[in-house]
Amino acid sequence: MNTKTSEVIYSEEASGEALSEENHVLGVGERAGYNSSLDDKALSAAISKLVSNVMENLLDSPWQAYLLTSEDSQFFMSGGKDQGIKLDDEFQVLAKGKQLKNPQTWQLIELPGKKIATIKVLDFVDTGNNSLSITKLVSGDIDNSKLTDYVVREL
Repeated sequence: MNTKTSEVIYSEEASGEALSEENHVLGVGERAGYNSSLDDKALSAAISKLVSNVMENLLDSPWQAYLLTSEDSQFFMSGGKDQGIKLDDEFQVLAKGKQLKNPQTWQLIELPGKKIATIKVLDFVDTGNNSLSITKLVSGDIDNSKLTDYVVREL
């Protein structure tokens, strides 16, 4: 859900199934009654499927980070080793795309951004809960006063 617009941008559902077999041959054996553990097993299967569906959707989404600040010709980017970023990795810096209202659905959509620069990872900073990458400009131009208007994506 988009917390600014209350628009639902993704939803998922899943179902689960659990089976139990009882044998009854020629009047010999036990008859199956209600087994409440099947409810728990079916619910567990549904939750596992739901989590799998959500993870697959997240992995299909493009990875992105943000420039947080600059200091001494270096840029601090959100994301670090914990996100699989390595020294010397290069990323493209994009100016955010223009936002438009779709006249059919009345929902806001963002057009693709324009590449304005390339940055390269020099080092990492671990602040406890957050990992940051220290980067330098390889090509292009980044306006320090507009850092929050940029998105960083893999090349």
